[in-house]
Amino acid sequence: MIHEFFAVTMTSVYHVKESRGTSPSVVKVALKGKSSFPVGRRLRGGYMVAICKWLMVYVPEGGGIFSFERKVESVNTRWWGEQTSNIVGLFKDLEMAKRCFGSRKLKPCDPRWLASTRQVIDAIGKKHPAFEVCDYPDLRLLDS
Repeated sequence: MIHEFFAVTMTSVYHVKESRGTSPSVVKVALKGKSSFPVGRRLRGGYMVAICKWLMVYVPEGGGIFSFERKVESVNTRWWGEQTSNIVGLFKDLEMAKRCFGSRKLKPCDPRWLASTRQVIDAIGKKHPAFEVCDYPDLRLLDS
């Protein structure tokens, strides 16, 4: 099970890290151009990180004796927090993420970085305590 990874989006690089006892962090570590979301800022508004076409923090619903919903597509959107722009690729280390980020003509779910993205998603797995890989067709990053 992976405890941290890096996500390259169309405009930025994010460090995603599981934090024991607190919410996971999604922190912008690099930026191309200008943004109202500066380097060093953390996504706010949730206790889990969804890996969709973008990264998004959210609060799983329920938590009572009979209910707990962690699948982001089944959680009421009022519990969705901040999100990034579309993901280009996911990486286990910062150097590979930087190499991707410096490449030309990036596109969402870029085929050049598909192997690395699949490795990160496989390492997250289906029952990660802090990260949820969305498999809903309209939201998921990768086709099956």
